[in-house]
Amino acid sequence: MTRHDKLSFGIASLLLLAALGPGCGGAAMRPGEHVEPERDNPVDLDAEQVERVEELDRALASPEADCASACALGDAICDLEARICGIAQRHPEDEATHARCEDAGGRCEGARSRIAERCACDAPPPG
Repeated sequence: MTRHDKLSFGIASLLLLAALGPGCGGAAMRPGEHVEPERDNPVDLDAEQVERVEELDRALASPEADCASACALGDAICDLEARICGIAQRHPEDEATHARCEDAGGRCEGARSRIAERCACDAPPPG
């Protein structure tokens, strides 16, 4: 093999490695090493749930409660609880998110019981 052939072979090898990218020839990833980032931020979800509780307060404050809005808000409040608690389950080491889950659960139960006092919704029971 001539010097020119060796040089051509070396360049071709480098180009092949570059074309294959880091997924080939690099260290193999073990299952569980890569964790997909959460699509939702529990802090933002918590703030959104608090806003929905405030909207619920307004919907139930009038003498003639706005039951359509109250029922929809109750669903939204409890859906946000499920999302927050789902994140907490996926991150057992995150104490702050677990605390948010507990708070969110209390807001969901409170919303359901307050709505039930004034409105008849087709909503699942709390908890």
